[in-house]
Amino acid sequence: MKVKVGIIGLGGIGQIHLEKFKAFPEKVQIVAVSDVVPSLVGDTAKKYGAEGYGDSDKLLDRKDVDAVSICVPNYLHAQVAVAAAEAGKHILLEKPIAVTLNEADAIISAVEKSGVKLMLGFNQLFNPMIIQTKKLIEAGRLGKISLVKTQYVRNLSGFSREKFGWRANVKQVGGGVLTESGAHRISLSRFLGGDVERVSAFTKRLVMDIDAEDTAVVLLDYKRGGLGTVICSWAAEFRGPEWEKIEVYGTEGSVIGYGDTRQGLAHLEFSNVNIPEYGRIHSYFPPSNIFTGGFDSYKNEIEHFLDCITTDTDPIATGYDGKAILEITLAAYKSAEMQKAISIPLQ
Repeated sequence: MKVKVGIIGLGGIGQIHLEKFKAFPEKVQIVAVSDVVPSLVGDTAKKYGAEGYGDSDKLLDRKDVDAVSICVPNYLHAQVAVAAAEAGKHILLEKPIAVTLNEADAIISAVEKSGVKLMLGFNQLFNPMIIQTKKLIEAGRLGKISLVKTQYVRNLSGFSREKFGWRANVKQVGGGVLTESGAHRISLSRFLGGDVERVSAFTKRLVMDIDAEDTAVVLLDYKRGGLGTVICSWAAEFRGPEWEKIEVYGTEGSVIGYGDTRQGLAHLEFSNVNIPEYGRIHSYFPPSNIFTGGFDSYKNEIEHFLDCITTDTDPIATGYDGKAILEITLAAYKSAEMQKAISIPLQ
């Protein structure tokens, strides 16, 4: 039986979701799309053979829609997700879960009351080098984890405020680079290092014409021991449009992974005390484009969401994970403002 889905929000991410759902014709049928921009609705509905709506509530009223993918601006996440849960639709919600913790709680409460699935769109959890690293950690190949470092850099200094769109408005985003690109780094840091109990951070707006920060450095104190760093910037030039890196160090081994985020190029290095010096094990994941297949974290994410629905299993990134990541982000902003470490949970 195919899962019938509707896409709410037809901007860049919404279009990616549509393409990835389309990659599984045996599992899914795209039946409805919605957006506040009429031209987007008309063109997209025609392209995918779906019904188009200018009002997401009309899409949610359809009885034949089993699940929705919510790709609207951050400040609308809670409003649309709660409505979707109350309508009995399974939900794939783009990150972050919401702008405030109260909004996150409202989403989780509505989901639990209705009994639907809620998955957060942290697609980079499905990156092969992250999956490989997680397996090495769980197998004990790194020993006790002492340090987890994640990094993301991109140069958007040439972007005008108009070109950056709603992401330049802190009220619509909830923050800057840390809320947007940094949310993935925090997600990965928590996935690999565990729950966080204290956060310390510095944030700055260096070059971009936006309301919030374009550069941030965050320090994490993990509950089970070890420390972490999250570094992210939209004001940093590198040899490619986007660059990311992870480093995980333990008492018995280490993993270093890096690559061009946009193209999906990944290179993983693993070393262990039982491997001779300079005898790192290298893993290469072939380059591809997120729009053309191959290694594709979005595609893997979409398939996981569909499988969770059909097999009645919990997703890898639940509403509680989304809230925890948001709480770390908000703690980082509070730390930067107050110039001191902030404990979690936030009071």
